[in-house]
Amino acid sequence: MEKMEIITIPDGEKKIKKSAFRWRRSLYGIIIPESVVTIEKNAFYECYNLQNIIIPDSVTNIEKYAFYGCKKLQTVTMSQNIENIGDYTFYGCKNLTGIYLPESLTSIGNYAFSWCKKITVSCPDTQKLVEAYCKKNKIKLELRPKIPMQYAETEIIPKTEIAADSEITVISDIEVKINEFTDEINLFVNFVNDAAFLGELAEIKNILEKIVISLKEEKDIENRSEKLNHFADYYFPAIKKILNAYRQIENQNIKVGSALETKQKIADSFPFIKKAFEKELEYIYKNKMLDVTTDIDVLESMFAKDGLLDTNPFEL
Repeated sequence: MEKMEIITIPDGEKKIKKSAFRWRRSLYGIIIPESVVTIEKNAFYECYNLQNIIIPDSVTNIEKYAFYGCKKLQTVTMSQNIENIGDYTFYGCKNLTGIYLPESLTSIGNYAFSWCKKITVSCPDTQKLVEAYCKKNKIKLELRPKIPMQYAETEIIPKTEIAADSEITVISDIEVKINEFTDEINLFVNFVNDAAFLGELAEIKNILEKIVISLKEEKDIENRSEKLNHFADYYFPAIKKILNAYRQIENQNIKVGSALETKQKIADSFPFIKKAFEKELEYIYKNKMLDVTTDIDVLESMFAKDGLLDTNPFEL
């Protein structure tokens, strides 16, 4: 079996050159520095085993066929300054599940996302180019806030009237933040061999899913989102920072004592991080239970007022 490789593009490079990794079946991951501005034609053409990629915000142009036929590509974190995506760029990336296309995008080439059967494209609700492109090509579209969520102020997206047969949805900004954080974890797990660490990450994802479900059921969504936004804005960036440190050590295959100690310290911190997420979930449901208790008290008072109760049937 061919050994999989993760390649780091040298810092200072301005472009990933034409056909640089074409047909490189061993390529599993690529680390792109902030110096890169352009990903040229056929750069990752039919890199079958490339699974996840982060395109830094320095990149403004991705030329045609750049990721053509990358059949195992699952997640793409897109540059928030991208201007052009060329013809057939992600054609045939049949396992690509989602991508966020920002306000900066001014050009999408023909068949850029054709035969991406699992994909949902997300964009700001003001990004009319992407919206029109997805409708024309029958691609599932999800409208999101105008500003990328890691920089956005707290706001609730107003409800938008959508045709009944449309696949467009509008979600709150905190849900976007949670989804983006979960995407970071999904990307990160590919670099972890520690079973206990993977278990903690999986449990954190499970907690986040429950928080999102709870949010969807919340009547006072604005109040709840504001509190969760504070939690996300305070903790998510710090956690991402230490995950990136762990990933960097793994990418560079650093095995000196201090690096190994740092990796272990990061892994050991996640039971405590998971506990913080559990506390946040507990807080959400505690408030829900208080609401139920209040409803019971009101119901009891109503029954008593109408002479329907001698004792409280709700007492245990």
